[in-house]
Amino acid sequence: MRTRSAKRWLSVAFIWLVVVGSLAVLARHCRPPGENGKNNNVTEPYQPIKPQIVRKITVRFMSGTDEIMRFSQEAIDDLATELANDAGLHLRIIGHIAPGTRPAEEKKLTERQIGKLKGFFRDDRGIGDSRITLGTSKDPDDNGTYGVATCVVEKGG
Repeated sequence: MRTRSAKRWLSVAFIWLVVVGSLAVLARHCRPPGENGKNNNVTEPYQPIKPQIVRKITVRFMSGTDEIMRFSQEAIDDLATELANDAGLHLRIIGHIAPGTRPAEEKKLTERQIGKLKGFFRDDRGIGDSRITLGTSKDPDDNGTYGVATCVVEKGG
């Protein structure tokens, strides 16, 4: 008698597993499609949205100082106006550290230069800190120049 009830229990358990498994498979395939018409149960790698570069300028300083050259001042004035008119724009300021015999001093000078630029955009023109990113690079700018700063205006991302 015991074998019969054990066999019966195994049959019921097997049928239960088949029914539950089938329901799970049906539920997975009957889901409405997600983005791009694909199934929601497919995991895709995260693709960050790359910001679109709206404008890029090079800011030049008087040699060995954080004093912005006059022609660069005009360019950053225009850039500040553009940033003030569109809250969706973000500013990235990259200082290009000049290679030299005193790298620590060159790095400090570059940090002062980009700090001065940030102060201009933030304090003089009212661009919020959250819209400004600072960075330094040991690489030259696009023109192969060191000791300058590149201001990149981006949208999105």
